[in-house]
Amino acid sequence: MDIKRVTLTAGSPMYVDFDGRTSQYWQVCNFSDGDILASFGDQTVPAQSSAKIPAGASRVLCGKLAAARGMYEYAGVWLSGAGEAEVQML
Repeated sequence: MDIKRVTLTAGSPMYVDFDGRTSQYWQVCNFSDGDILASFGDQTVPAQSSAKIPAGASRVLCGKLAAARGMYEYAGVWLSGAGEAEVQML
């Protein structure tokens, strides 16, 4: 199982990866008291283009569908927020 539990600090986005291995699907669980934002490609984790994960919730993130090439695979996910989160590479 590929799982990492991390502690986020407000204002400091964190990149979570698994030694360069890639996946199309990632699950992010939010154990904090506030929202967490998750993004595949943008280390600034902009609110308008990131997945918002409410406190106490989890989301499965998947690569965007590219018409000619199938699904994208990612080597990690950027997180922004404050508190504890868990990332699983599916």
